[in-house]
Amino acid sequence: MTHHALVPLAVAEKKVKLMLEGQAYRRSFVEAKGALDVSLHTHSLIHDALAQAISFAGSHLQAKLASSRGHMQGVLPAAMAVFSFLSRKKVLIPILGVTVVAGAVILVRRHQDIH
Repeated sequence: MTHHALVPLAVAEKKVKLMLEGQAYRRSFVEAKGALDVSLHTHSLIHDALAQAISFAGSHLQAKLASSRGHMQGVLPAAMAVFSFLSRKKVLIPILGVTVVAGAVILVRRHQDIH
């Protein structure tokens, strides 16, 4: 084989390699777009916002309990403010329903962990 016969072979190999890299890039781009679509879906956004709100409320309640040494006088004003806000927003009944269901799930899980 001459040197001229090797040059087209090297070019063809580079072309195949570049085509494979392009396919991999396009595949990763489509996968990233799919992941972004899922992340921006309304359900995901609501779930994340609710998780943040629960985390904030839990840490706030924990701080109130720590500062009042567990007495209801320290927690009651915050609980009344939350209750008042939720009742004005007309979401109190759904949230109470979710709270009851979540409490039942926690109790069932604790009961299963004990036995």
